[in-house]
Amino acid sequence: MNFTMKLSALLTALISLPMLSLLTGCGGEKAKEEYEKPMAEEIAALQKTAEEQAGVKIVDKAVTLKLQVPSPAWTVSISEAWIVGEELWVIAKLAQKQNGMAAQVITDVEASVTIPGIPDLPVTYYVLGKTFGWEPEAANVKFIDSISAIEEGLDRGEKVYPK
Repeated sequence: MNFTMKLSALLTALISLPMLSLLTGCGGEKAKEEYEKPMAEEIAALQKTAEEQAGVKIVDKAVTLKLQVPSPAWTVSISEAWIVGEELWVIAKLAQKQNGMAAQVITDVEASVTIPGIPDLPVTYYVLGKTFGWEPEAANVKFIDSISAIEEGLDRGEKVYPK
């Protein structure tokens, strides 16, 4: 059975399961045993086939950005992630708290998200909001002034976080 036929069979099963359960009165544990387990196995098999055909492993990808900033008044957050070509582009935002005082001591800030069901690709971080005059060292981190700096790439890509 080729990939398209398997996908078609899986979609048919997913669509018909609720109707079948209603018509037969089958529910609860019996439905799980008879329908959900085989469907989960088929989904896993389809994922493996897709991975083999594409040559890319599908994963729940945890991305973490850790930066050094001038003081504890700074925060970082991950706002978006895009698949662009053969890379995962993660867009993050630095922000400085405006009220209160903070010691002027170099501090580490960190942001993490897990993106389910995407190809395992190398990550490039694009960070907005840096106003301090030095660049923390990281090969895969690029500081940009506005999203328009990478807009052309985003137009070719696919947004995967948040969905």
